[in-house]
Amino acid sequence: MAPEDSRNWGRVRRVVDHLQSIDPLSGSGEGNLPTINLLVPSTAKDFWKVNFVLQGARQASRNPIDEVTIVVPQRDLEEAHSYSWEAGVVAEENFLDPSVLSATDRYSEIGRRGWVIQQAIKLYGSLRSTAAGVLVIDSDTILLGRRTWLTKRGTQILSFSHEYHSPYETHAAKVWGARKRHYDLSYVTHHMLMQPELVRQMFPRIESLVNWLDLGELSEHSAVGEYHSYGRWVADNVPHRYRIARWKNESVLIGEGEYSSPEILLSALRELHPSLLSVSSHSYLENDPR
Repeated sequence: MAPEDSRNWGRVRRVVDHLQSIDPLSGSGEGNLPTINLLVPSTAKDFWKVNFVLQGARQASRNPIDEVTIVVPQRDLEEAHSYSWEAGVVAEENFLDPSVLSATDRYSEIGRRGWVIQQAIKLYGSLRSTAAGVLVIDSDTILLGRRTWLTKRGTQILSFSHEYHSPYETHAAKVWGARKRHYDLSYVTHHMLMQPELVRQMFPRIESLVNWLDLGELSEHSAVGEYHSYGRWVADNVPHRYRIARWKNESVLIGEGEYSSPEILLSALRELHPSLLSVSSHSYLENDPR
């Protein structure tokens, strides 16, 4: 795709996102919503953000949140325990099935094993969960808009992102065949409600998830996409189980120590960015000379 075409499609995706409802399941009744779990993979560089992420998720969810799990590398476990998170903390090596963990080894060749492990955690954690839904969130993403994520009938929200990374679709097509709808749209939104029932249909056996990892193309720096895989599988296979919701996320630099509490940060973000539904403070922003 030519650069100009890419820019044009980027503008189209932003328009498509803007046209969606902010909270399409809001009429489902707060007192009758299923309880969901929260799952956040993280590493030491983002530990100072985790309380912000957790508080944002709790405020943003109309669904009651029960179990909260933070998954970290074994090397970071001791440091993780020094933080006052209201969550269970577990090492990646104890969380993932050994066969899934071993399947991530091949990504060491391109220096992306840690990044792929975080994707495997989201899919595997959802697959093994007994909850009705698992809200998975990147540990640099803070939710601002209040939503109904999942109804008693098993209808959830999905969002489109503004970017599109074609290798994610190429990889997903290897696993499940050509997509049936939402062509040239991506679901890589830095957070997503995953229904364990549906993840188990995506991956009927642990070996199915291992196969998903094995099919990633090592000539591509970013070869597999957990959010895109789940979103396009749901859209293609159970279209009656989702409603499209606006994403409206931007990258926002948040400095460590800049805010003394999650409440102060969330209030400031909502005041500074009243139209946003989430922000992502990616670590690369901290080194941006601008």
